[in-house]
Amino acid sequence: MSVLSILAVSLVLTLVLFHTPVHAAECASVDTTIIQCDSKKSGDTQESGIWSLLLIMINILTAGVGVMAVAGFIYAAVLWSTAEDKADQLNKAKSILTNTCIGLIAFALMYSLLQFLVPGGIFNSISAPRVSISKQKDMNPGGSKDCSKCSSSSSTKDDTTDAENKLVTLTLAGVKNFRDIGGSGTVKGGLILRSAQLSKATASDIKKLQTAMKGGTIIDLRDGGDSDKSIPGTTRRNLPVTPTLDYKTFVNNAANRKSFSQALTIIANTNKPVLIHCVAGKDRTGWAIAMLMHIAGASQSQIMTEYMRSASSGEVQEDWMLAGLREARKRYKTIDGYLTEGLGLSSNTVAKIKKRLQA
Repeated sequence: MSVLSILAVSLVLTLVLFHTPVHAAECASVDTTIIQCDSKKSGDTQESGIWSLLLIMINILTAGVGVMAVAGFIYAAVLWSTAEDKADQLNKAKSILTNTCIGLIAFALMYSLLQFLVPGGIFNSISAPRVSISKQKDMNPGGSKDCSKCSSSSSTKDDTTDAENKLVTLTLAGVKNFRDIGGSGTVKGGLILRSAQLSKATASDIKKLQTAMKGGTIIDLRDGGDSDKSIPGTTRRNLPVTPTLDYKTFVNNAANRKSFSQALTIIANTNKPVLIHCVAGKDRTGWAIAMLMHIAGASQSQIMTEYMRSASSGEVQEDWMLAGLREARKRYKTIDGYLTEGLGLSSNTVAKIKKRLQA
């Protein structure tokens, strides 16, 4: 057995996996630098033939290295024990032991390198493919019933509830970047609206928003003191977040986390529409919307598609959002960890948001 063969196989596999990094790809809700493993975005890593082939190659390589290492140690032991005074045979045994150890170290380094370079690791998928949030179901305490689409007949509904969940489509003359985030297949329509600031809303805009909001809440993420046109019948909450293009600030700044936590808690505890906005409605608002979509079960691809729709109202870059998501995973392991540990949301609050928004 030669160490060169192990190193060669390790090098080839590494080049195959990392020759052309594809950013913003996703494997079962974990963004990765390798090819997208789930072309149907269903969260099942086994749907892609290419991904399955890569996992088979890794399995074969791991098993092969183990077999060769054991065989190398046995062969070296036999040579050593039968060498007696034969210097050449002793040297050969030593060489085999040395090469086997070097080969194992090289494989371990390659293993560690892949785990480090691919967020979430790719070896976890070999034993237990991860399932995306969109595949998870809300269970009752007994765990036997799928309640993600249970009837809400037990609660009283009136004309201010989200019973119909119709997508809000308005043309506003003085309000930029306005849209309903529903209709993507993961979030119900008519519940979460987003826009730029309302300071230039026309009389017609105000009337349209009053109808669409149905007495709901307007969450303003701008710094305090900024003026806005009043929308009759609505409740305005100013929750200041630092204006920035560095989305890592949304993760690392305690004051920002507090504002986002308050915003999501408001959404969890209302049955009326909520409009979220900042100045341009793309950065601070974009981050809040991304968190809501994640809770509702949207894939990262769907989140990024919604985020990039703001490009018509100002500059947005995928790297800005991806940097924030990476920072959240770096600091809290997962986006769910950021929501519960970073923002301090209870599991009950997250569950209420999911039940309210998930289509």
